[in-house]
Amino acid sequence: MDRIAASLEKREKIMHDLKSLIHEAEDLLKSKNGSEDTYLQARAKVESALVAARDGFGKIEDSLLTRSRDVVHNTDDYVNNHAWKSVGIGALAGVVIGLLARRR
Repeated sequence: MDRIAASLEKREKIMHDLKSLIHEAEDLLKSKNGSEDTYLQARAKVESALVAARDGFGKIEDSLLTRSRDVVHNTDDYVNNHAWKSVGIGALAGVVIGLLARRR
């Protein structure tokens, strides 16, 4: 459960960063008609929001890769430890798909 909560929290932070980035980009476009100082400040805000969003996506990518590796490892362990169960599940799935395909 802690992993799910942490994942949701990361997603919420990323969404917040993306919304902030969009807002800052809109301000940048609006400020283009203003002074150069206003433009440079808005540009700096957009760049920092972009860096924050990029870092957040990197963390999510790392998290997904870690979880994917864990799933692959656990699946491999299960199949190795329960080979006959895996064969039975595969055979049962084949029979069910065959029966369903035959009806059509």
